[in-house]
Amino acid sequence: MNALLIVAFLGLVAWLVIRESRLHKARMQASFDDLRFPGAGDLRGRDMAVVKKVTETVAETWVGGIETGWWYCVGPGPSYYLVIVQPASAGWMRIRAHWLVRPLSEQRMRNALLGDPGALAAAFGEPATGFDASGDR
Repeated sequence: MNALLIVAFLGLVAWLVIRESRLHKARMQASFDDLRFPGAGDLRGRDMAVVKKVTETVAETWVGGIETGWWYCVGPGPSYYLVIVQPASAGWMRIRAHWLVRPLSEQRMRNALLGDPGALAAAFGEPATGFDASGDR
């Protein structure tokens, strides 16, 4: 009987961790979707194509890592943006995102994505030229 209770308890904890992790990701995406982009009228995050996400775990919690990140986005026009997300506490076991949006020129966006041929193709619709991912030129 005790073993069954322990297994049930561990299953519940696992379910809670997975659920909270999924909810955190959904809240982060919703926060990004509502984000306003400067100088582009009523352009929002939902109007952007995120071509690359770079994340770094800055702390660990019971539901996983708290990540800061750099999201490279392409909007209409085309327009290019670097969106920096920084986590902040929003109460007991809640994290909210602080967003910083910076426009990028096409050349800066190309330079930022240079080491990632897939992101370059997603941003500019063309494969990277003159770059060999193996490091040999």
